[in-house]
Amino acid sequence: MVIFREEESGQEGLKKVVEKTKVNFLLALDTPVKETSSYSPGERIHDSYIIDKNGIIKSILKGTRYERAKALEFKVELEKRIFTL
Repeated sequence: MVIFREEESGQEGLKKVVEKTKVNFLLALDTPVKETSSYSPGERIHDSYIIDKNGIIKSILKGTRYERAKALEFKVELEKRIFTL
């Protein structure tokens, strides 16, 4: 599952991402930004994290406010790590 903090088009935007990238994992929004705000500690840092089922960070995809990891980048990283998560 990938949880996005922001998506201008909401769930409809995520549906378009799935259609375009053909990712086979769940995309969700944290629209109140309650749980994910601590992962962006500043105006310029907007990294993305791959966290395993035990809460261990397995990968960090670097990002900035305007250049964040895209769903396809998550797909590639997850495929590399599929047997280690």
